[in-house]
Amino acid sequence: MKISSRISLTYIFAWILISVFHALLLIVVYNIPFTWSVVDSLVSNGLLFVIGVGFLLMLHYEDRHVSSKLRSVFQLVFSYLVALSLFFVVNDSLLLYFSESDATYRAFFLIARIPRVILAAMLLLLMLIFFRFYLNLLALREKTEQSLKLGTMLRESELTALRWQINPHFLFNSLNSISSLTISNPMQAQEMIIKLSDLLRYSLRRTEIQSSTLAMEIQHIRLYTDIELVRFGDRLHVEIEAPKECLQLEMPFLIMQPVIENAVKHGIYSTEKSGTILVVCSCDPNYLIVSVENTFDPEGRMRSGTGTGLRNISERMKLMYNNDSLIRISEENNVFRVVLKFPRK
Repeated sequence: MKISSRISLTYIFAWILISVFHALLLIVVYNIPFTWSVVDSLVSNGLLFVIGVGFLLMLHYEDRHVSSKLRSVFQLVFSYLVALSLFFVVNDSLLLYFSESDATYRAFFLIARIPRVILAAMLLLLMLIFFRFYLNLLALREKTEQSLKLGTMLRESELTALRWQINPHFLFNSLNSISSLTISNPMQAQEMIIKLSDLLRYSLRRTEIQSSTLAMEIQHIRLYTDIELVRFGDRLHVEIEAPKECLQLEMPFLIMQPVIENAVKHGIYSTEKSGTILVVCSCDPNYLIVSVENTFDPEGRMRSGTGTGLRNISERMKLMYNNDSLIRISEENNVFRVVLKFPRK
């Protein structure tokens, strides 16, 4: 917990103003000579200034080393009484010594002894309260910054975990596709391996990046669907519509791949019939919108799944945008649709 230089300068400047006002008050109101007015002001306010610094250092130490609230309160009260006693003894002794050479000032000093101590007690109490409040505010701000930093680190670690949970899912499906062709059609298997290596190269080259562009994600999806076209042939039809003005807009890295995987798994694999995957992209001043829909056969064979892909997408978008309404999933007339909305920066 670091005390700002601005507060330090403000504290010094405030005591300079108080000292000047003190001296002027003695000169104008009480007709005390200029020299004695300055001496009185410097001694009294100088002591209060030093005691105030002591309060600040004491409270700063207490925040770091004193854990008991009762002990903290006792220490505050004790420090206040010691500081007030110290002010009375030192200030009274110095001014009494200086006043011996001037009868007018000495008479004023003797009259003002008690009011001076009362005023000093009030100022010391105000300083103690102010410094306690200020240090509490600093501690609160420090904890808030730490919480925000920890929250950001946690969010980044969760996003990284989700992304690496998606990548093995894709790799598993791709290797299954290749293994089915290594015996029946080695040439097609070789073609799939080349395209798979391009996909993995893209993923590994950008593992530290959380965002991509629509154009890059579409290129990635085309590679993926090319691999699946080798596997499913004419049964798989893929259409992608993306206006040029939307291509350079940002979106989370590898966010579309699990949606396409889900469409292939439930729209093509689960039936012997052909199926269509339609990707429609659009953009408005606030959002980049990507709709992925696939036809499916309600009478086709069911395939079990954990829903990891779509669930991960929902979690990633919630973590990145702090909004859980950016993904919409619907099913109507044998068409399964996933709509993703990405806020524009």
